[in-house]
Amino acid sequence: MDHVRIGVYAVTSRTAKEAADRGREGMLSVFRAHPEFHAYGLAETERAKWSR
Repeated sequence: MDHVRIGVYAVTSRTAKEAADRGREGMLSVFRAHPEFHAYGLAETERAKWSR
């Protein structure tokens, strides 16, 4: 079954890069533990950090 998870985050403290690094350190290992996992990407906008 194919699916996509999209999260929208407002950066309220720290920088967007620090928030992205923290997400990679925390959630990426959880995502990679699933055999169906294919990719993880981030896109920064002026108002928010998007992950997909």
